[in-house]
Amino acid sequence: MQIRMDYYMSLKYRVDSLGAEYKIWIPCDAVSDEVDALVNEAITNAGGVTTVIGTGIWLDSNHEFVEEEVHILSFIGNNLDEAMMSMAHILLEQGQEAVLISIAGDGMIVTAEPEEANKDIKFSWRDSDVK
Repeated sequence: MQIRMDYYMSLKYRVDSLGAEYKIWIPCDAVSDEVDALVNEAITNAGGVTTVIGTGIWLDSNHEFVEEEVHILSFIGNNLDEAMMSMAHILLEQGQEAVLISIAGDGMIVTAEPEEANKDIKFSWRDSDVK
């Protein structure tokens, strides 16, 4: 029995690059009109968004566990850095200690005063030997 490979390979397709993946974690209770407006702007620029509700757990500045529901928004596009930072800025202004974002797989924590807010966290770039 002979299998006709041309039959299986007849499907035509193309692959288009859509850009990098951008994510932001927004506490469910932090949603406001300002945040909604920035999210809608990012959706317009990216062409869409995927949202997931999850549970975020981390240590606060008092070294106590904090647990809350978060919206995890995932955009795929180009040049969304400013949109992510604008959302983070508004969330910080509204009282968040820190905002977690990810751009092209690189996770980043955005804080209003990084040295004060995270002074007890041992990041390698804070080691006294690194200049």
